[in-house]
Amino acid sequence: MIGTTADGGIGPNTLKALKAYVKENGLVETIKKYQSNRQDYYESLSTFDTFGRGWTNRNNDTTEYAIELAESDDDENTREADRNSIKT
Repeated sequence: MIGTTADGGIGPNTLKALKAYVKENGLVETIKKYQSNRQDYYESLSTFDTFGRGWTNRNNDTTEYAIELAESDDDENTREADRNSIKT
C-alpha cells in the first residue's frame, strides 16, 4: 500500500513512507484504503466462509471508529488553529 517491503517490522523507513502516503492521500482515505486491503486479505483466506462475517464486522467497526477519531482530530486541529489566530 505504501510501497515498502513487508518484513514484519515497522521501522523508520516504513514510518517515513506512511507519513508521505497520508500527506498525499489524507488520513481518512488512508484508513479506507487500509480497510479495503485488509478486507481483501480476509476474503482470500480459505476460512473466510466460516469466520468472514465476524472479521468483516470487526473490520467495518474498527474502520468506522478510526475515521471518527481522524475526523475529530481534524476538528480539534482546526479549533486550535482558530484559537491561535485569535490570540495573535
